[in-house]
Amino acid sequence: MLGVITTIILIGLFFVWRWNSLPGYWQDNEAHARQNIDRLPELANRFENKMISEASLLDTEGQLVTLTVPYDLANAWLRSKFPKWMANQGYLIPPPFSDFMIATENGMPVIAFRLTTPEIEQVISMRFAVQLQGDNARIHLDNCRAGRLSIPAESIIEHLGNKLPGYNIEPLIKLVRGVTFERVTKHPGHTNRDLRLMDIKFIENEMVLTLQAQRR
Repeated sequence: MLGVITTIILIGLFFVWRWNSLPGYWQDNEAHARQNIDRLPELANRFENKMISEASLLDTEGQLVTLTVPYDLANAWLRSKFPKWMANQGYLIPPPFSDFMIATENGMPVIAFRLTTPEIEQVISMRFAVQLQGDNARIHLDNCRAGRLSIPAESIIEHLGNKLPGYNIEPLIKLVRGVTFERVTKHPGHTNRDLRLMDIKFIENEMVLTLQAQRR
C-alpha cells in the first residue's frame, strides 16, 4: 500500500514539475527579448525588409528562390508588430494572449504564447505538422503543452470560451482543428506574378521556404 501511495505522489510531483517548467525555446526567446528590448522595432523592420527583398528576387516565371526566416527576427516582429498587424486585418487579439513566438521542435513548427487569465498564468505551446498536398498546404496540431506538460488543446478552447465570452477566439480554434490554405499567393512586388510554395523546412533557428514565381 505504501508503495502505491509513493508512486501516486511521485507521478503527481512529476506532472506539477512539467506544468511549472518552461520550454527551452521560450526561455531563450525571453532572454533575447530582454537583451534587445530597445532594438525590437529595429529587428522587426529588418525582418520585414528581408522578406520583401528576398521575395522580390522572384521575377522570372519558373524561377526558384529560397527564402530564410530567422526566428530571432521573426520573433522580434511578433512581439512588437504582430498585434497591430492583426488589428489592421480586422482582428483584435484578446488581452489574455501575449508574447507570441515561433520555434522548431523535432522538425516541426511550434507556436507559443503567454496565456493570462484569473485562473491561469501559463506558457502554451502548440506544435504543428505541415503537409503539402497538391495545390494546398495543411497544418494540423501535433501536440499542445502548458509549460512542458502535454494537455488536450480543446481544454484551452473550452476554458477561454467560458472566460472570454466577448472575444473572438475563432483563429485559435481553426489552428487547433486544422487549417488548409492554397500554396499560391500574390507576389508582393509584381502585379502579374504569383508565388507558389514548393517546399518548407523547419530547422533549429529558422524556417526555410522554397518559392517559385508563376504567371497569374
